Amino acid sequence: RINKFQTLLKGMLEMSHMQMQDLIEYSEGSDNLPPDCLVKVLRSVSLLLSEGGELSGEECSWMELQDMVCRMGEGSLKRRAMACEVEFIPSDIVTRVSVLMEGFDDITIQEMCPIALPLYRWCHGGVEERIMM
Repeated sequence: RINKFQTLLKGMLEMSHMQMQDLIEYSEGSDNLPPDCLVKVLRSVSLLLSEGGELSGEECSWMELQDMVCRMGEGSLKRRAMACEVEFIPSDIVTRVSVLMEGFDDITIQEMCPIALPLYRWCHGGVEERIMM
């Protein structure tokens, strides 16, 4: 059966290379800072995709998040997301992602940083589905 998490993955996979680049156009330490919601969504993605604590989620710097989005090949964000299985997401990761994304919904993400909406939906859907198991 196809779960909601897999369905929402399609939105992420349909993001073009240019859209992925737009996610990381911001510069830490300049006037062009990334929106808080974008940082939290990317930190949530990093947590859901972390394998053995490779990325530390809440502590990821903007440069680490940019690197995660830019990676190509086997380690690319899209490939790692395709390999992510909701039933294997640890409950502590679900809790951490829930806390990071607290206060956000489709409407606020759409208003604040629309380019991040497919990633937000994927994270949120994964958390919801994992909680329901």
